[in-house]
Amino acid sequence: MDIWNWVHLKIDELYSNGHDRLADIMNDISHFVADGEHHKVDAIVPEGLALARNLKDKWVEVFLRHWYLQSLVLHRYEVGKAMPEAIDLLDFGHHADTRDCPQTICSVQDLAVCFSYVDGPAYADERMRISQETLDRISPKWPCFACITSEYASAIIDQGRYQDALDYFDECDKQLIKAGEQIDTSDYALQRVDCLVNLNRFDEAKNYLQRVENHLKGSTFDIDLKISRAQIAAHEGDFELVKQILPNFDALKEEVSAYEDWLDVQYEVAAKQPGENTWQLGARFEYCVNRMKRQGILRRTINLALKAGRLALKRGRVATAQLMQS
Repeated sequence: MDIWNWVHLKIDELYSNGHDRLADIMNDISHFVADGEHHKVDAIVPEGLALARNLKDKWVEVFLRHWYLQSLVLHRYEVGKAMPEAIDLLDFGHHADTRDCPQTICSVQDLAVCFSYVDGPAYADERMRISQETLDRISPKWPCFACITSEYASAIIDQGRYQDALDYFDECDKQLIKAGEQIDTSDYALQRVDCLVNLNRFDEAKNYLQRVENHLKGSTFDIDLKISRAQIAAHEGDFELVKQILPNFDALKEEVSAYEDWLDVQYEVAAKQPGENTWQLGARFEYCVNRMKRQGILRRTINLALKAGRLALKRGRVATAQLMQS
């Protein structure tokens, strides 16, 4: 199913009926999210929702609210702000006049991701259950198939079952091929690499990244790709390559979703090269930990705080280590 077909038709309809501003907002929002221009998302969503509600167009409202959640959750990790909205949107999408809107399927992903960021392993079973319930309603011909199976796989990964996740991706690929759809989707790519790295299969991870990099579009994916390559290089001990390809922190400062992997690379390098374990790196850890904690991200923040504490102890900074555990 082409879930974007109705969006394009709706945008054309809005332009034809003189509602140019709402048409522009619908056209722009997904691009702003993919390119990490979240300040623009924040600026247009209230206006777009007011215009949609004035027209009593609930499908457009679902669409805009979903993309706002994509910005809040998938990119900025604003879990505390997003969780009530994700729950409310899921309920709103089950009303008689909204349940057929394709983006109601997407709202399941929004809520599942919220739970994964609060505490992924603790909510793994629940995430798999709601993902499977949604998959039972759609087919591999839906673009949502890749998104929802990606959430199912994310729960498997959070349980530390990396080979099981790779096997699940292979099964999903078989279903996509059978349905005549594209495989190696952006939803799976970086998760596959994460699994391969955790299984110490670095050559496979590099080869896979080479094969799929052209499928990953948008500036945020460009950052993610560079971090993934740096992650592999760090595990292989090629620290010069890490320096060449790891993005500067300023390039991802507002892309909170990149914090954890970026810091994992830095931790891997600093743990093996004491000269890289500097107070400046400690300050980066502290900034990221504090921001993620304020935004309601629990287990991931604790894991990063533990790593920051270990590095601080190696620098002889006991007070800093204690601060990271508070």
